Amino acid sequence: MPNEVTANDMPNYRYGVRGAKIALQTAQGTYGTPWIENGAEQIDESGRATTNTTTFYSDDGKPAPAEGATGNDTITVQFAEFSDDYQTKVLGHKIDNNGILVKSKDDEKGVFALGFEVQGTLKKTRVWKLGCTSSEPAAAAFQTKGENATESPESCTLTVAGDTFADGHHDEFVCHEGDEAFDTFLDAVPTLSFDPPVVPVNTKLSTLTIGSLTLSPAFDADIEAYTVTTTNATDAVTATAADSDAEVTIEVNGSEHTSGTAATWESGANTVVVTVSDGEDEPTTNTYIVIVTKE
Repeated sequence: MPNEVTANDMPNYRYGVRGAKIALQTAQGTYGTPWIENGAEQIDESGRATTNTTTFYSDDGKPAPAEGATGNDTITVQFAEFSDDYQTKVLGHKIDNNGILVKSKDDEKGVFALGFEVQGTLKKTRVWKLGCTSSEPAAAAFQTKGENATESPESCTLTVAGDTFADGHHDEFVCHEGDEAFDTFLDAVPTLSFDPPVVPVNTKLSTLTIGSLTLSPAFDADIEAYTVTTTNATDAVTATAADSDAEVTIEVNGSEHTSGTAATWESGANTVVVTVSDGEDEPTTNTYIVIVTKE
């Protein structure tokens, strides 16, 4: 049927957060071994800089109606209860020898990465939020009547400042089910690996001279046609590429010529062709032509 909708046509609605992990920053762009932060119930990205937002609910929760963009400023996370590791390593609180959690507004908070997995109608997504700091967790209102009691989860706001790596500043890493790194993505904050950027070879000349003669017009790397008049029997033809990786070939009246050596002129018009190539199998070239008139 021409209008039949297939699975590939459906959007990947995302829902259901699970597998939350915390990894403390040990240095700029470097994080320690993550620990599992159990009890993740909700991650709300409504504090992002853009207007699109996404809320991910706990396992098998309701689907999110839209998928937000990246570029978060803050996110709100909700857990059944934050662990002792979160209280001490992230929030900087202390636990005394009797197991008493001791909090102070002067406690030094840690910088960390938050990792989690989001379910999807088509595929799962795993995320690391980088350079996070946390507010103090706040619990929902407690109730006094047991028969009406409901869960009182804790939530806090994370500021996602991002982090600086060897290749630049990043706010989050994202990996989708089916990607090569997916299975181990949450085992550690990834160490990035990129192929070096391909820089195209500049196929223009930096200099083009015919002895001490004056070209018309004056040499310009963007101008490819010149004329010059001489009474000399010979003049050195010199051409230098702007890029040391470029290849330069010279022909004088159809014969190959070595740059920097003298060319012998015939009476009347002589044609000097200079070709600059990037040396690839299907090369990019620029060709300069000089008409040398021997009087």
